[in-house]
Amino acid sequence: PFGREQEAADFLNISVRTLQRWRTEPPPSGAPPFYKLGKKRVVYRLGDLADWAEKQSRSSTSALKP
Repeated sequence: PFGREQEAADFLNISVRTLQRWRTEPPPSGAPPFYKLGKKRVVYRLGDLADWAEKQSRSSTSALKP
């Protein structure tokens, strides 16, 4: 299933603005994949968000990669 920006932001516990910024300025660890349906509608697959979040695990605050 797909979720709109607000649902994706809630799932990741971040702001919608952060998601929007990540689409043009991804963080060093990368951003979750998104889909653009039409000119303005952006959606996220909930499974993709879960997979992306799982890959963000770190062993220290200074580690860029697990």
